[in-house]
Amino acid sequence: MIDVIIVNYNGMEYLPACLETLFASRYPAFQVIVVDNCSTDGSVRWIKEHYPMVTVIENAANEGFGKANVKGIRHGNAPCFALLNNDTKVDKEWLVRLAEVMENDPDCAAACSRLLFMDHPEVINAAGGGMNVLGYGYDHGIFSIARRSPHEIKNVLFPTAAACLIRRFAFDDVQGFDPSFFMYHEDVDLGWRFNLRGYTVKYVPESTVYHAFGGTSMKSGSMQFRNRLGLRHALRSLLKNYETETLKDVLPLFCRININNFRAGIATGFFRALLWNLVRLPDTVVHRCRVQRHRKMSDQNLSSLIWQDTHMPVQFPDYRAYNRNSFESEYAPEDEVHFIDNTTCHLGYGWYPCECYPGDNTTLYRWTREEALFFFRYSGKNALLSLKVLGLPELLGMKRTFTVQLMEHVEHSSLKTSLKHYKTSLKHYKTSLKYYKTSLKYYKTSLKHYFTIESDLWEYFNIPLSGEAGIVEVKLSVDETWSPHDKFNNRDYRHLGIGVAEALIVMQ
Repeated sequence: MIDVIIVNYNGMEYLPACLETLFASRYPAFQVIVVDNCSTDGSVRWIKEHYPMVTVIENAANEGFGKANVKGIRHGNAPCFALLNNDTKVDKEWLVRLAEVMENDPDCAAACSRLLFMDHPEVINAAGGGMNVLGYGYDHGIFSIARRSPHEIKNVLFPTAAACLIRRFAFDDVQGFDPSFFMYHEDVDLGWRFNLRGYTVKYVPESTVYHAFGGTSMKSGSMQFRNRLGLRHALRSLLKNYETETLKDVLPLFCRININNFRAGIATGFFRALLWNLVRLPDTVVHRCRVQRHRKMSDQNLSSLIWQDTHMPVQFPDYRAYNRNSFESEYAPEDEVHFIDNTTCHLGYGWYPCECYPGDNTTLYRWTREEALFFFRYSGKNALLSLKVLGLPELLGMKRTFTVQLMEHVEHSSLKTSLKHYKTSLKHYKTSLKYYKTSLKYYKTSLKHYFTIESDLWEYFNIPLSGEAGIVEVKLSVDETWSPHDKFNNRDYRHLGIGVAEALIVMQ
C-alpha cells in the first residue's frame, strides 16, 4: 500500500485530469489523500461528488505546501508515500517504476519522476533536482528534449516534489519538511538533509508525469513572490546544512551577490529574507545542531551533487512558448514571423533569450537549443521562408549542420482536395488513424531540409513554401550543440545550437 498525497488550492482546472490518470495507474494498492488549502473554486465539492473514495482533509486557511503535505502524510501510515501536484497527469507506470527503485535500494529515501511540460510533452520540465553552491535549487534537464536526454537512473540532490515517492522512515529520520517554509524550497532542503544523513535520492526516467509547471502555485502570487520565498528559505537551508568552514565561505558570497543585485536595481527581496532569517535565528540554530550532529556525509562528499558555481546551469526563456493549439487560438497575421520581440513572437520551445550580436552590436538574434520550434500562418501563396543563421564553424572547429522540418497543419476545409496526396500511401493512413480520430479539423504534412553552415558570418538559407493555407510549424534541429564555457571559460553554461536573427516570408 502507498499513500498518495495531493495538496490542492483552487485546482479545479487541473484536478479532473490529475485524478482520472491517477486512478488509471497500474500500481495494485494505493489510497489518495487530498489536503485542501481552503479553496474557493468548488474543487472540494467536486472531488467528493466524483471521487468519494478519496480522503479529503479541509484546512480552514491556506497552510502552504509543506504543512499541508505533512497533514496528509500523518493521516496515512503506509511505509512509503507519494507526493503529487494537482496540476499533473501521470503515466500508468509512474508509481510502479518509482516503487521498484525503492524496493531494490533500501538506502534510497526518495525517488522522483521525469517531469515533462504538459503543454510541450516533448520537453523536460525536470529530471531530478539540483542546487548550486549558494543554495538555489534548479531542475536538472529543464527545457531539454526528452528523446535526446539520458535515460538512466541517477543520484540527485533532491526529489522534485511535484511527483515523487518517499520512504516514511527516512522522512521521519530527518524530521521531514522544515515547518517554517510556507511554500517553495521544501523539497530542496529535504533532499539535502536526506543526502547528509547518508540516504540516496534517485531520479527515475521510466516514471513519467506531465506537469503544468506553476499551474496552481502561481495563484498564490507572482514570480516575484516565488523568488522572494525561495530566497529566504535558501538562506535558512545554508545556515542549517553546511559545515562551519563551508558556511564561512558561502555566506559572505551569498550576501555580497544579493547586495550587488539590489544596487543594480534587481528586486530579489534580499533584505526581507535577511530579516525573516534573523527573527528565526534561534530556531535555525536548534535545527542546525540537529542536522550537524546526525550527518554522515561531508560537504566534500556531496560536492558532485551540488553545482559548484554561483552561476546557474539553466536559463529560462524570455517569452511565452506556443504550441500549435495555443498559437491557433491567438490572432497572428498571415505570412509574418515575429521573432525577436518577446511580447509578440511566434516561438515554441527551444529558444534562449534575445541578445545583441557582438560583431556589430546592433543585430538582435536568438540561439536555439538542440531543437527549437516556431509557428506562422501561411496564406497558401508560393513563397520562401528565409532564415538568417549564425553557426561559427571556423571558430568552433567543428562542422555545423542543421535541419529545418516544416509541418503543415492544414484546415479541414482543404482536406478533400488534399487527400489525393495520401492515396498512394496505405501505411500513412494506418499510422495516422489515431491522429484522425482525435483531430478532424487538421491533417499534417511534413518536409525536411538539410543545410550546412560554411562560414562564421551570417548566412541566409531559403526553404520553398507551397500548398494549402494553414498553420506551419517549423522545427530547427542540430546534431551537436556547443557550450561557450567550454570554449571561452566564461561561465556561460548554455548548450547552443544555431543563432537565428530573422525568419522572413518572401513572396515569389
